[in-house]
Amino acid sequence: MGPRVVRVFIKQVLTFVAVATIALTVVPVASAEIEDQYSDPWYSVRDRNDWTVRSIGSVEMNATGVTGSGVKVAVLDSGIAENIAGLSNKVVAFKDFLPAQNPFPEHGTMTASTVAADYDPETGIRGVAPGAQLIIGRVCYLSSCDNEAISRAIPWAVSQGAKVISMSLAGGPDVKVRLAIQEAINQGVSVVSAMGNNGCSAYVNGKIYGGCNSARVLESYPAAQTIAGLIAVGASDINGARASFSNWGPNMDILAPGVGTPAWNPLAPSNGFGGTSAATPIVAGVVALLLQINPDFTPTEIQAILQSTATAATPENLKLWHECSWDSVAQKWVCDYLIPAPFSQHQFLGAGIVSAPRAVALAKDWKAGLLLDAPTLESSGLTITAEWSGGQADVLLNSKLVARSVLSPYVFEGNSMESYSLRIVRGNTSSKPNLKVLIPISAPPAPEIIRSFYSSGSIQLETRDITDPLRGIPMSSFNNTVAGIFTSDTGKKIHCAGRLAYGEEQNWSFECKTDFAPAGGTLQIMDTYSQLSPASNSLNLQNYSRNFLPLKVTPLWLSSNAIEFSWDEIVGARSYAYRV
Repeated sequence: MGPRVVRVFIKQVLTFVAVATIALTVVPVASAEIEDQYSDPWYSVRDRNDWTVRSIGSVEMNATGVTGSGVKVAVLDSGIAENIAGLSNKVVAFKDFLPAQNPFPEHGTMTASTVAADYDPETGIRGVAPGAQLIIGRVCYLSSCDNEAISRAIPWAVSQGAKVISMSLAGGPDVKVRLAIQEAINQGVSVVSAMGNNGCSAYVNGKIYGGCNSARVLESYPAAQTIAGLIAVGASDINGARASFSNWGPNMDILAPGVGTPAWNPLAPSNGFGGTSAATPIVAGVVALLLQINPDFTPTEIQAILQSTATAATPENLKLWHECSWDSVAQKWVCDYLIPAPFSQHQFLGAGIVSAPRAVALAKDWKAGLLLDAPTLESSGLTITAEWSGGQADVLLNSKLVARSVLSPYVFEGNSMESYSLRIVRGNTSSKPNLKVLIPISAPPAPEIIRSFYSSGSIQLETRDITDPLRGIPMSSFNNTVAGIFTSDTGKKIHCAGRLAYGEEQNWSFECKTDFAPAGGTLQIMDTYSQLSPASNSLNLQNYSRNFLPLKVTPLWLSSNAIEFSWDEIVGARSYAYRV
């Protein structure tokens, strides 16, 4: 065997600066930092409490002993103050996923108190589920939250016994967060997430509002992910309408009060907590009430109950326009193009506004065995077919009566990514609700892996082309990643992120970080609807492991921009690599 020779040309660079930055992804907390048109600043905190927790009926439920007792709720936010009576003592687990940042847990304290604070007669502050225990994961610093921290905090919260995870944060997509949420739901944990506060409305108080240039779909992640059991929450106002700032879109499942919520912050009580940040822990608290009644409810059953028992929100007829300008003479905004927006009411309002008494009543009947069996729901494209046994029945879709005395099957058209909770009523008896999240396409096919190896805490995989724009698998790797799950031969699941590989072929490179070296396994990819593909071909990573062997290198030639060196060929080596 002859020597291997390589000449490496070194790019001349005058200056190289390595800047170490803190990896805080721009994922803002979901508070509405806007002028609250519904605020009455002369009201006391106690007065303002009447319209929030009382409007959803949780005070009434607490009085009957339904307080979320025995349920652990994880609040992933900016932490929690240690000095709040009737709140701080409920923390049973805490972990700081951003230890390098100086904590100021204002936002986290407010979200946690909205979930579980004891009633304070002086301020009127009370949580929706004061009997719940809190698991606190610090993933946010001021208004920035770290996707990497979130992806690690979710499985940690599950390991600590959380049955509900509340996330009042909103930002861009992240494959690790998506996979962590799906895995938590698979393990029986309900995840409640904020829609964000970048929405706009053509009308505010009857006037055209020129602060945004079009009524457009705005959904923030992780709420924008299409996953059954992930409850995406928008904010409602004191009039029972969607708050104008609240994001909306097909993935929004339900509304909750998000204006002027009284809550504790680390310094004092506040009656100005708002946005989908406030709405999210309200819904998480109601989930805790349901889990006290029946700890065996699955995340999809919880979501079905909430949507099936929601109260109607004020209908919204959003408009689209091209450009608006202020008419100083008429003292109003004038828009040159104004037509009805071609979107369903579900996208603006979800199933309606969460109702604790109605949800609790249905949960109790379910637990007591008083309900009929749930209808089956099957979909083909955008068509959903509901079937049941026992003859004619009334049909309720997301708590709205849509048909009287009809025979099975009942067929209706839905919209992509929207969620539907359907139940039937026969006489005075209701059925259990069933949930369908409408995904109009099948799961992606199994990927074909053509290269793989393990090295330095990372599994590296390359697949043949998996591009499919319909499933959200992008044509380009720029700012886009594809989620994947590698299942090792021992059954352990490892999160992977894939990008379009460099080269002429549309191959994809996946990196799966791990703290152990698996002998083999399979890969599944996940589309934007959170559907997993079948498993790939089985791999034996031992045959592809990259081993760094002792290598005697002989320099042959050196110039100002190149080095030539050689070495003896190593038996069994599949490739050689150099670093400069």
